Amino acid sequence: MKKLRQDSLYLFGLILTCIAAIVGALPFFGTNSNEQGVFMFSFGITFIFFLTLLVSGRLKKGRNGLAPFFLFLVMFLISAYALNREIQIFHVSTNWLNVLLVLSCVNYIAIFWYDEMPCWLKLAHVFIISVSLLLFVYLSLYLVPQYAFSAFFFWVLFLPMHSFVPLLLVIYSIKWLVKVSENNKQVAVSIWSGIGLVMVFIIAYVTAWNIRVNAINRHYRNADADPSKSLPVWVRTASKVPANWLTERILKTDSRFGTSAIQGSNRNWFWNAPTIRRSNEFRHDPLITIATAFNGHLIMPVEERLRILLAVFNERHQAEERLWSGDDLYTEEVNSTIQIWPQYRISYTDMVIKVRCGYGESRWRPEEEAIYSFSLPEGSAVTALSLWVDGNEMPGILTTKQKADSAYRTIVGREARDPSVLHWQEGNRVSVRVFPVFPGKYRRFRVGITTPLQIRKGKLEYRNIGMEGPSHTLAQKPVTLQLMGPVNELELPGGFAPAQKNSYERKGRSGTDWSITMSASRPVSPQAFSFKGQAYNVKDYVHHRAHFQPAHVYLDLNKAWTYDEYYWALQLPGHHKTFVCRDEQLEEVTEKNKDVLFKELHQQQFSLFPVHQIANVDTALLISKSAGSSPNLADLKETKFLDSLKAFATPRPRLRLFCIDGELSPYLRSLKEYRIFHFEQGSIDDCSLLMAREEFSMDAEDENQVVIDHSRMMITRSKDSTASVAPDHLMRLFAYNHVMQQAGAGLLNGEAPADSLVAEAAEAHVVTPVSSLVVLESQKDYDRFDIKETDGLKNAAKSSTGAVPEPHEWALIILAVFLLFTLKFGPVWKRRWS
Repeated sequence: MKKLRQDSLYLFGLILTCIAAIVGALPFFGTNSNEQGVFMFSFGITFIFFLTLLVSGRLKKGRNGLAPFFLFLVMFLISAYALNREIQIFHVSTNWLNVLLVLSCVNYIAIFWYDEMPCWLKLAHVFIISVSLLLFVYLSLYLVPQYAFSAFFFWVLFLPMHSFVPLLLVIYSIKWLVKVSENNKQVAVSIWSGIGLVMVFIIAYVTAWNIRVNAINRHYRNADADPSKSLPVWVRTASKVPANWLTERILKTDSRFGTSAIQGSNRNWFWNAPTIRRSNEFRHDPLITIATAFNGHLIMPVEERLRILLAVFNERHQAEERLWSGDDLYTEEVNSTIQIWPQYRISYTDMVIKVRCGYGESRWRPEEEAIYSFSLPEGSAVTALSLWVDGNEMPGILTTKQKADSAYRTIVGREARDPSVLHWQEGNRVSVRVFPVFPGKYRRFRVGITTPLQIRKGKLEYRNIGMEGPSHTLAQKPVTLQLMGPVNELELPGGFAPAQKNSYERKGRSGTDWSITMSASRPVSPQAFSFKGQAYNVKDYVHHRAHFQPAHVYLDLNKAWTYDEYYWALQLPGHHKTFVCRDEQLEEVTEKNKDVLFKELHQQQFSLFPVHQIANVDTALLISKSAGSSPNLADLKETKFLDSLKAFATPRPRLRLFCIDGELSPYLRSLKEYRIFHFEQGSIDDCSLLMAREEFSMDAEDENQVVIDHSRMMITRSKDSTASVAPDHLMRLFAYNHVMQQAGAGLLNGEAPADSLVAEAAEAHVVTPVSSLVVLESQKDYDRFDIKETDGLKNAAKSSTGAVPEPHEWALIILAVFLLFTLKFGPVWKRRWS
């Protein structure tokens, strides 16, 4: 510090650098900052410091000007990246590159104290400088196409000179390293170690990249060479390629990651003018740019790569169609209230979400559109949507999916006013759209989700609702838990503290992957919820099994299977043949080919078993185990495979499906929701026991009864209007699952659902494949699109308990109140009148 106080110029520069860094970082933290103003401020103080250096004569030889000049280059680099937000030179940097840039800048600033550092710190310092040197060599080469343009137009406020900042850092880094390594072998070894390790890493990365690219290209060519197959080429390719981070990055080239300008560019490489930034979707990763410069490109079209990313790498949210940009949005707060009724095995999650736009009002058409996706547990239903308009909470109205979508697209796409819409998506997902979010302001909306509690290992489990959307890394996520019934053996994640009776709270920026468990030993409550003469009850679900002896067993093999499970599946009791699916054909497993088949099929990343090829469903058993993500039915549109599947789904006996470990792939989960299967789950030993007993679960669902397997419960409907204290979520869950049960194969075939099912969803106010929630600005908008409220349940609420009185019950209540009022005040009125 003494040295710093003695050098007032460096202290002045250090203060300016800190100010520039803080101002430059404001957009990253979602503050209401004008990006053009940030750049002008950064460039202004950089120019001031440069003039100060010139006037002071510090840059003259022998005046120890290298350290303050590095300070100037750091400020110039901050200014360059501030300019890059408006005028695109680089795409948005990946996280590791941001960290390395910050570390490099701090290390360059520390050059001022190099002579006072201990030996170990000097070695670490020059090691980082050598790594930074290679980074700026790369950036300098990347910017070669800009040099001619920048040199020709340097006189335009000196802005194009930002292109030369990495080159200046390369020149002066070399100068510094040469100076400190003279007559010091340890420093020289540290320098060359840094350069050598980085080069070895780059060579290894490029090699691994090219090996994987060649493998993907080979699988793609092989799949493309056989057009007779019913599955599309991209599906057959994706099933054979390891689904890891390297494959993901390879598939994202040209759509999420920029690639080398040397390969496949239509622009003049030696005269490349900067362009106005239009989107933050692309990312700049130097390793990917280098790898693609060495012929590491896929032959697969970008559209097919995106399909693999959607299906295998859970990128469905990123692929949502946008009517407006949402690049500058971030989630400021997610306030959740969770109500759990253990006695009914249900929960209700009320989420109030605040989304903010982080840039200033400096753009033409500055409105942005917020899109969120929520991953729901099986059997769950969205039962509430609200949007705050002019400070007032406006509840959503349930209507057909077509009307809701038409209203939203018309108002957002053409009129840019206030709507919100929530749609059901295949694969236990829903999507919410909110528009508009203005610069520097926020919008607030509410989503309510009714969820059956799962039973795992004798415990009731509530899993937090998964959410994707504008960044919520720094969002406040307070959670309030309310237990609406008696609970035993309650287990809460960290951070929850008692608040009131049967209530717990957690504050702060908690994660999203957590669960709450409690004992499942208590019996379900016999209480019902009544509405319009119908009562809804919960009952324990006990499998109703009937005699079943399979003649054919089909194994849905993929990487999730272990050899032990495969071996015991081949030893299942009974007289039957065993088949697997190999290259879209059913093949019998024999003693000779069993090992070859397992070795080959175990390499599959996922499997789409062709259930439509099973000839005799009555005597067939399909055994499956999920490998995680897979394409779902919507991904297979306009394919021979889906056409065959639709034909199979026409009314016929259900296929028996046993799932090992209980987790189904998205493909099979969708078919299960459409009621294609009789379903059982458990271990391979449980399956063996069923086979030995020659029995399997039968369909327990009918017009007035739905089953939720993983909660081991049934919800029944009966004629009864007796008032009770059960929550209305029983009716909502019944309606959602009843619509899925009754529509079933019709939804798969694209048939219009019966009007009665649409009415049932509307009456229960639940989002289904045939119904959506929409919030519009005014009643005129609802009338314009013929969207009307129904005489049924409304938005679910946190106090949503008890029955809704029938008309005759309302009459009795009013009469009782009148009688009480008369008895209490009648004598008083009589005395006054007399």
